[in-house]
Amino acid sequence: MLFRFALLFAFCIDAIQAGMLWQTGNVRLAKQCAPGRRLGHGYQGSCSPLSDEQRALFFKTVRHRKYGLQDWGNMPISGKVLLVDCITYGCRPPPPPSPPTSPPPATPTGRQLSSVESEDRRQLGHGGASATVPAGWRPDMTLPPVTGINAPGSGFCNIRQMVVPSTIQAEPTFAVFTYTWFITCMVLDRVSFPLKQFSEIGFAGIIYLAPCVSLGCGPAVYTSIVAKLYDSNPVPLLPIALASQGNDPVAVTLPKIMTQAEDGPDDQFSFNFELLQSISDNVAGAPGPWPTTLYANITDDHAKYYEHANSAGYLFLYRLYGTLHIFLLLLSAYAVFKNVKNGRLCSWATYVIVIEGVIGSGFRMFRCFTGQYFWNGEGVGTTIDIGNYMNDSAETPLSLGTTWIAAMIWLKVVYGRSLSKIQTLLFNLFVWVGLIFFTVFTQFFLILYPFQPWLKYNPVGTSQKLREMGNVPVYTTNIVLTSIFLLLCLVALGKIFRASKLSGGATQMIATIKRMMKFILMQAVGLILGIVSAIMATKVMSSADTFPLADSLWFTGQFKELGGVLAGYGQVGALFSAATSSSSSSSSSSSSSSSSSSSSSSSSSSSSSSSSSSSSSS
Repeated sequence: MLFRFALLFAFCIDAIQAGMLWQTGNVRLAKQCAPGRRLGHGYQGSCSPLSDEQRALFFKTVRHRKYGLQDWGNMPISGKVLLVDCITYGCRPPPPPSPPTSPPPATPTGRQLSSVESEDRRQLGHGGASATVPAGWRPDMTLPPVTGINAPGSGFCNIRQMVVPSTIQAEPTFAVFTYTWFITCMVLDRVSFPLKQFSEIGFAGIIYLAPCVSLGCGPAVYTSIVAKLYDSNPVPLLPIALASQGNDPVAVTLPKIMTQAEDGPDDQFSFNFELLQSISDNVAGAPGPWPTTLYANITDDHAKYYEHANSAGYLFLYRLYGTLHIFLLLLSAYAVFKNVKNGRLCSWATYVIVIEGVIGSGFRMFRCFTGQYFWNGEGVGTTIDIGNYMNDSAETPLSLGTTWIAAMIWLKVVYGRSLSKIQTLLFNLFVWVGLIFFTVFTQFFLILYPFQPWLKYNPVGTSQKLREMGNVPVYTTNIVLTSIFLLLCLVALGKIFRASKLSGGATQMIATIKRMMKFILMQAVGLILGIVSAIMATKVMSSADTFPLADSLWFTGQFKELGGVLAGYGQVGALFSAATSSSSSSSSSSSSSSSSSSSSSSSSSSSSSSSSSSSSSS
């Protein structure tokens, strides 16, 4: 708790604004409040009478960090809200007309529903709101229903077929779409040009709704998601504000329906529900003047998580980790060269150094110089496949394989006997089978979530459950292998220590053990940090705003990269240290033998000389 508290005050936090949502023509959205409640920035006053804006619901909006207008200033931008996402909300043709019916029966006596009560029954209630718009509804009722495949430039991705400029020219209008539209129309084909149509038609801005999961809501991680790495900004003058979509109906199980600023008003409501409810209010069977209109103020609120992840100190640590991985890569290349020179190319030690020190360091180095992913919108940006793959997978399956190999090497030491040729073959075969199994097993699970939009495989239903399905088996495997490795390592070192004392060669062996223990301890700490990071990332990344800053950034980012540095240097260092010690010992032994032989030869020569002298004297 103290760690989290310190992080919150590590950087200066500016005052935070808030977006607002209100409607005209219908008071259903109006909230009840006590006199004196803050209803806006600096507003203090009575609740009655209330204007439309004073009835507004507050919600958090943040700008996209790659696409759209980047310098918003301090003023909110206002406009009418128009849903244009027919992919998420299922626009469909109206049902066929009903066949003629017999005349209605005579009006019975008794209490009747009033027109207001009848209208209330027609509206969607909080207990049974639908996730789709009513049949026959479309963004611009003057246009015919859209047909075609949903892809960039066609189907529901072609906004020009759904809205004509004259429909939105009367007043500034915000187009509303969701993450599903963004994926379908941009991400799958890795293009961003579909955003241009919004500015060309004449929209004043875009409200981009990010999804919620069972643990909460929050648009923070979506502000850096792009269609492709190093993408350009196709609409530099169009404001794009991200907000939480909410759930439908409002779910009391969520800690927050809409993520709010810490110092701002907190109206927990579902944007999704209010949007659908407003559309339901307006569909009375015929187009025409709508009885209600939704309006919104969008602001570029302070993005605490993003700003922290891009602060000078935070980025310095990331670049430092990347630099250390460059040195580790060079050290590993040198160690491989030494092994080749000493005839140990085909060995488990060389395999571990190549995988952990060269390939693993390469992945980590790239991540440290281009990330932290999902918080790097003003730099490389994050695609959902590469971003999730680099965070969850990348070197992880390979590193798990090296942990398995290290555990098996220590198991061989614990066994304590020389293996025959057949036993060595069987041992190596067993290690290879385990290596392939753990690598393939973990890699399979780790590609499910990052590549789901392309694989179209989700047997568990929701995105959060799929993330858990892909990550829980992997970090569980990591926990098991790390525990086995550490246990066998301690047992083996203890056994070596006792044997060295009994053999009389304790000094050199103990020095080697002490040198290796430093690296093994380093590796153990790194592996544990990596496991903690994987567990936290699985929990918080889909709704980072809901959790403390330490959980969403430091545990998922800094712990992962620091753990990678420690584990990499520890594993390569231990093997390199052992190999160096072995070479030194072998060289020392050879030198000692040569010296002894030379001494013996010298003695023999001296003896011969004496004999000769003695003989001559006689």
